[in-house]
Amino acid sequence: MLTSEQKDELADLEKDVSERKKNLTLIPKLEAIGFTSLVIAMVLVGLARIFDNPQVIFFIAMVSTLIFFILVMIMPDELRKRAKRKSPSNHKLTKYYTLRIMSDIADYFNPKRTDTDKEKQKRLENISKNGNSLLTLIKKTWHMGDFALGKETLGDHISKFKDLLSTRLVYPLKELSTEEKNEPFLKDVDSILFNFVFFLDNLTIPGLIHINEMLERLPQSSVEEKKSLLVTIREQPISNKLVLISGALMTIIPLATYFIGMNFFNLTNSEAFMTSATIWVACFVAFFAEIILVFRSKERTSDKT
Repeated sequence: MLTSEQKDELADLEKDVSERKKNLTLIPKLEAIGFTSLVIAMVLVGLARIFDNPQVIFFIAMVSTLIFFILVMIMPDELRKRAKRKSPSNHKLTKYYTLRIMSDIADYFNPKRTDTDKEKQKRLENISKNGNSLLTLIKKTWHMGDFALGKETLGDHISKFKDLLSTRLVYPLKELSTEEKNEPFLKDVDSILFNFVFFLDNLTIPGLIHINEMLERLPQSSVEEKKSLLVTIREQPISNKLVLISGALMTIIPLATYFIGMNFFNLTNSEAFMTSATIWVACFVAFFAEIILVFRSKERTSDKT
């Protein structure tokens, strides 16, 4: 159960996190539009010889390329700077996700609420989602690096905590239903997280050992579920999906251009081949540029949760 001070702290963190998310979630949308503009520009250049007025086509291609540079090269940098200015520290983000889970659990057990089973299940899904965000953040930021003294004193405890957090708390949350038999587990989770917040405020080795001991009392979950290739692709960021889609389009667009040129524009075999080859080169350039920019974007947002 959250204290009044913790509720106030959560409200303050919520403002910063929501502002940060708003800026960061806008970036992949801009990149999607930008990469689409680049592909359109490259394809138009390849198709220019088919049209009666190629100057207009080249002008549209130039505008599309300009849109690409603005949306992919300029605006994301500004949005990342805004997000960085608004972003809480990793420590505060850890506390935010912890308090968020506790708040959702408190709402779940609130006797004043008259939620349907469907609404309760949705609330459990939110708890699981925030639990997964907490685990991802801790796995990414809780490490000793090359600090030998840190590894000797804390390394084993942190590794154990990460393992227990995933197998005893986060993964079991994914399997919960609204059945009453699951309620004791949620109350145990709330108790552990309450102590975890206390640990975050004090940061002592005995405090971490105590959290590990509490986690060990929870039943161990089954091994993490294996996701199908389709589910894995669906869960990828938009930028990753664009790379996969663009790679497929490198084959599809030139072949479609060859077919359309031969059957609808009455091009000779040589003209259709040269046009499709030009488009393939254009798509390859766009694809290569896209890969570079995606990796560049990932490097800049490596601290993003």
